[in-house]
Amino acid sequence: MPGPAVGAQVLGEAAAALGAGCIALHLVAAASPGHGGGPVAVLLVAMAAACVPCVRGLWRRPTVRTWAMTGGMYAAMLAAHLLVLTGPGGGAAAARAHAHTGALTWSELAVWSGLGLAGVQVALAAAVLLVRTAQARPSLAGVVRRRRPGREGRDGGAAAV
Repeated sequence: MPGPAVGAQVLGEAAAALGAGCIALHLVAAASPGHGGGPVAVLLVAMAAACVPCVRGLWRRPTVRTWAMTGGMYAAMLAAHLLVLTGPGGGAAAARAHAHTGALTWSELAVWSGLGLAGVQVALAAAVLLVRTAQARPSLAGVVRRRRPGREGRDGGAAAV
């Protein structure tokens, strides 16, 4: 049975693969027509570039800091996608998406895919951070055992460890 280090690495690699999917979506969106022109394309490429450090860290050695940065970045991306969908122009676009019976456009598909990937990344980062934080805390039984009065050590009162 694989140990916790192997499981952490596998989760890191899975999150890195999801992050690579986000990078690809941003680059495809930047290259496709109908995204507002040059300034939006530059913004999308910058967003893709912002994903690279986390993807690299998750793939190589997923630390608590990397998971926290990943969770924060993808939470911001989740909020941005929700703003696109519900903002002044996005609300009308979302209403049109629900009103027409045709297939989604590439732009709509990219926004919804990005929303889904960001949601999965936030959930994955939160789960890993919760588990790692719980593992790092001393157990309550251990704390009570060490601080119980009347258990003096050889040095005249220091807690037994």
